[in-house]
Amino acid sequence: MGGFSEKSYENEVLDIKDNVLTFSDCAIQLSNVSQIKVSPIPHKKYPPTAFLCGIIGLLCFYFDEDIMKAAGVFLIGICAIWIFMIYNYNTSNVKFLIIELNSGTQLYFSSHNVTFLEEACKALTNSFKNEKSTYKINFEKCTVNYPNIGGTTNNVDGDMIEANYSTITKGDNNETYNEITANDWDELLLFLKCIINDNSKNTIPNHLSCKAAFYAHNKDKNGLTEFIKNNKDSFFNNVLSGVASQAILSIITRITGISF
Repeated sequence: MGGFSEKSYENEVLDIKDNVLTFSDCAIQLSNVSQIKVSPIPHKKYPPTAFLCGIIGLLCFYFDEDIMKAAGVFLIGICAIWIFMIYNYNTSNVKFLIIELNSGTQLYFSSHNVTFLEEACKALTNSFKNEKSTYKINFEKCTVNYPNIGGTTNNVDGDMIEANYSTITKGDNNETYNEITANDWDELLLFLKCIINDNSKNTIPNHLSCKAAFYAHNKDKNGLTEFIKNNKDSFFNNVLSGVASQAILSIITRITGISF
């Protein structure tokens, strides 16, 4: 991919494995990525040619011939449509996950779900830190599959947990919380391990997640309930504030009876 260029993609599935990013028919070594960010595509400039068309169109009305006036209307119409299209593009609310390569090529992956884009960006950032990380980012379903980070050394053991960012609403009052299952504990533990992996030691999110993970590992309902009850605000602000998945919030409520 020599030279500067831009490419846009929709509904892609990004696979990250063995320090390689793959999607569609492309494979990119992560060492070739210079920058990743979430933002709108840079605004397009209004081309002087568009305004020139409008000016020429206006000048055409100084002639008496009908064909010149028709040409003027045509040129002004082109000018108006051209400017409107650029204006509409620049004011759109669509944001992108932007991956810039060392060659200058920029890859744009679009989604209206900003929370999902931020989580996708975080997954890519984590893959730079750990070359053994494995992620699957689905732009069509707005899901990010996180690796299960096991043990104290944070090595990937290959299991995956899926976080779905299609639903952002929290606290469905009509939801019925059923009996706690072993799968509830497993999913909660996987989620907490991801938070532990994403935050440095001696930070509040890391400390809270480690403590909660201890109770989840031992399936200690009373201990987890008491811990979250005593640290509810801090736990929500530091561990759950960026969670868009209703499933995790539902699991915590089902286990502890505490709603957020």
